[in-house]
Amino acid sequence: MSEQSLSVDQIPVEELLNIHQMIFQPSTLDLLISHLEKGIAQGGASPDLCSAVLRLYLLYPQCANAEVVRKILVQNIVALPENQFGYYACISPSHFPSPEDEKRVQDILTLQEHIESCNFKAVWAMLREPDMADVLHTPGVVDALRRYICEVLQQTFSTISLSDFCQLLNLSSSSSTSSSSSSNTTSSSSNNTSSNSSNAAAAAADEKVEKLIKTRGWTIEEGSAGNKVVRLSAKDIESPKAVATRASVAHKTVEKYLSPEGLQQCLALLQP
Repeated sequence: MSEQSLSVDQIPVEELLNIHQMIFQPSTLDLLISHLEKGIAQGGASPDLCSAVLRLYLLYPQCANAEVVRKILVQNIVALPENQFGYYACISPSHFPSPEDEKRVQDILTLQEHIESCNFKAVWAMLREPDMADVLHTPGVVDALRRYICEVLQQTFSTISLSDFCQLLNLSSSSSTSSSSSSNTTSSSSNNTSSNSSNAAAAAADEKVEKLIKTRGWTIEEGSAGNKVVRLSAKDIESPKAVATRASVAHKTVEKYLSPEGLQQCLALLQP
């Protein structure tokens, strides 16, 4: 019998999510969460998988795990500029036995509010807090945030100063490092070490900025006041075909989870 049973690695998550008898059973949670952890480690979990876990938490609130909910909400940041956060937030558990657990989930809701209001300085400030280290180091989060910020800037500005650009993308930390090191002149050897570190950090930051700007087809030019500016090229209008494809995917997703088979299985589980 053990030879016929499938391990977690042997069951494709797409196949698992199509088995209505399993995705509405609390015994499936461990299996789904194992797939979720694997997806997060690889740079992004499936939205269908995230939804399946949260729906089970709705049906069985006693099984809800705040850390898992937090990780799922963070996955919406990884998927930026695509945004399903409102949907995730609506079907996520709102109360947990521990105040600490509630705060850890609420912190992600607050972070998302800063993102949606384009308060990017507050976003990076939150991510620098010690209890947000797990979010900052989640694979794909930093790259997704920078990608989203670039999308917002492209729709808002034709040019922006290079210093402001770096600050919004959290690539100007080398400047603060050099300024803080220059204020401490009590030890020459310590000063030299700090200066070398600052120069290395500045070079790395400059390389990241130049690569990002070049990748998006933008350019760095001399501004009127002698300061460097980033010239942002206009964003291409999305083709009707691409819009139709996205709409079709959304329709299929809704159709899948509101299918008669899925609803009947769910109602059967709720009956005493």
